[in-house]
Amino acid sequence: MEDKEKILFTIFGIVAVIAIVGVIGIFNKPTYILVPLQDSGAEQPSSYDNQISGMATSNIATKEACLRYKKIYSGYAWFDDWQWFKVNCEAKYDLSEPATCKTGYTGEYRCDNDFLLKKWQNSRCEIVWRDPENCEYGCSDGKCKPERSICTEKFLDSYQCRGGDSYRLYQNTDCSTYYKKYSQCSSNGCDQKTGECKLNINVYDAGFLDEYKCSGNYLQQKYQYSNGVATFISVQYCNNGCSSNKCN
Repeated sequence: MEDKEKILFTIFGIVAVIAIVGVIGIFNKPTYILVPLQDSGAEQPSSYDNQISGMATSNIATKEACLRYKKIYSGYAWFDDWQWFKVNCEAKYDLSEPATCKTGYTGEYRCDNDFLLKKWQNSRCEIVWRDPENCEYGCSDGKCKPERSICTEKFLDSYQCRGGDSYRLYQNTDCSTYYKKYSQCSSNGCDQKTGECKLNINVYDAGFLDEYKCSGNYLQQKYQYSNGVATFISVQYCNNGCSSNKCN
């Protein structure tokens, strides 16, 4: 019985020591600071939690270590040394998550002299203008200019009156058009219907006038030419004769 009692006493003693150490550990929590981390780009497995628990380490904090420590361990209940974390990490470094962008071309373009550049960004939202394309006819407003058309420089058959003078549509070699002064009209002015200068003050509208007469059995109507000359022209034969400037 004595040997059994010794064994039981020894076991109870070991258990008591472990319990005392545990109580001391509760009231003397170690500072969970930064521990040597492995691959900077990899998450630590859950088994690593047990390895870090209770380990006191160096107070030297790098930004990379702070970021990883925040990402991996800050959500754990035993990570309670926020004062140290704020002083050594948050107070020294910007720990905000970096902006992320879709890598590739954005569909935007810009001109650099006669070169067209494409906008490209990486995952960190950094912009690069790349893949220059030489624009043969120049670059403007983020696109290459089209091939220039070649036209004959000349007046076209379209007129306008402006300020009493006649303007005629003019075509440039690049096929653009504008109204160019064609003729300076005299005191006779510009004809608003045609857009051309009036020839002289004696210009008349050619046509029949409302004036009739009889010539035998013919009814005649007065006709005026553009030069002002007028004459009677037979317009109808009267079977029953003509009188009082009309057919009977």
